[in-house]
Amino acid sequence: MTKYLRCASGLLTLLICVSVQAQFYTVDFVNPNIDTLYKSKDPFAHRSDSVDLSPSSRFLIAKLGRKLTASNYRPKKNAENAEKKFSRPASKESKMVGFPSLNLTDSLFLELIKKRLNVCMPLDYIHYTSTYGYRKDPFEKCSRFHDGIDMRGKHELTYCMLPGRVVKVRYSNTGYGNHVIIEHGRLRTLYGHLEEVYVKEGMETEAGTVIGLTGKSGKSTGYHLHLALHKLDSKGQWVSVNPQPFIETLNDYINELNEVLRKLQGKDALSSVAGRPLTIANLYDEIQRQGLKFPKIVLAQALLESGHFSSRLAQEQNNLFGLRLRNGSYASFGHWSESVAAYRDWVQYKHRPKEDYYQFLCRIRYAADGYTYINKVKRIVKGL
Repeated sequence: MTKYLRCASGLLTLLICVSVQAQFYTVDFVNPNIDTLYKSKDPFAHRSDSVDLSPSSRFLIAKLGRKLTASNYRPKKNAENAEKKFSRPASKESKMVGFPSLNLTDSLFLELIKKRLNVCMPLDYIHYTSTYGYRKDPFEKCSRFHDGIDMRGKHELTYCMLPGRVVKVRYSNTGYGNHVIIEHGRLRTLYGHLEEVYVKEGMETEAGTVIGLTGKSGKSTGYHLHLALHKLDSKGQWVSVNPQPFIETLNDYINELNEVLRKLQGKDALSSVAGRPLTIANLYDEIQRQGLKFPKIVLAQALLESGHFSSRLAQEQNNLFGLRLRNGSYASFGHWSESVAAYRDWVQYKHRPKEDYYQFLCRIRYAADGYTYINKVKRIVKGL
């Protein structure tokens, strides 16, 4: 009897050892460029018939470090115990499987989008009407200190420039009129003379949150936005600073992010159109491929602005829309398709849902001579 018990015990131990060794693949990290599966001494650990997976699936599992069971080579009871101890909910595993599809370019693209979403210009169109510092007071006709900058805007959407928190909302017929103050850490912004206010005190705001509409409430000579900027000094006091350099730096930063995003987004696509000549058909295809709204109107604008591709700006600088940089000079592009992307990222992103596109062009002052420009574009559209 003792002999039989000893044999049974040895057999049970052997079965347990085989079961445990054959249950899992192990990940051996070699270097940043190579990941390999550790070659188990167990003869069943890497047999293709033990777990029916493609080579790519095996690689993904190895990268994730998931535990893979060789169910054909273990007792049922041990398999159930292993499931209790090591299995994860299916929902978590399904989420994990998505991560390996992100490469370095994808990660950079997502990071840039995150940065872009954290900044915003206060208005769709920036036109200064009064600067920071001492000026002649329009009411009292004497020199007074102007603690902000004024920007043209009649019933225009006003946006929060940075993530922050609303610390003050006031409705008044004097001073700044209806105004909002938002804190962004050691910076604080004031938006004055609003016609309508859409935020409340204590509200957390993101960059791009609509604060209200520009108006002429309070002590004002006309419709505009008064923007003031304060920062904390070493004594913990809020001190007024000139917001204009901040606005211009913010604008440069946004343009840089847009440029990098555009290049990342269109890197592969540009290679496929780089050899295509500039024709009406190719331009129209490119406008549609890049997802621009109102493609026929945009095509008509390009034909008008470039003199049907004959202008010096179009031929030498690949600029089909007369796009300018902040310093007033015309932008240059490596390929005419880049001009299409720039129009989308620099101009068309300002278009509001359900807004008439011709009115939009007038609103942002793209149509320099108003409806004369619009009528020219309409005539070209009819001929397309």
